[in-house]
Amino acid sequence: MIARRRGVRLDRADLLDPGINIRTGVLYLNFLSRRFGSDAEVLAAYNGGPGNVKKWLAVSDHGDERKFTEEIPFPETRNYVKRVLTSYAMYRSIYGAL
Repeated sequence: MIARRRGVRLDRADLLDPGINIRTGVLYLNFLSRRFGSDAEVLAAYNGGPGNVKKWLAVSDHGDERKFTEEIPFPETRNYVKRVLTSYAMYRSIYGAL
């Protein structure tokens, strides 16, 4: 079992179902967005783990999203955050704010 929410057990095999996988991901991102203050922090927590982000925030300037992103010590997470934020900015410029 990898998760339990509202009495429903979720196993790894359940994540092979696209509907369950997407709903679970959205719930997790919602949880992270309530816990962290910026998009960069949420994405870093999604990729690198919320415990790591809490540690990184303890030594980072909380008001500067770019500085926080550049100081992420895990290269994979730092690059993930940059790629997603860049893609998001591109989509917004093409489609506008939804």
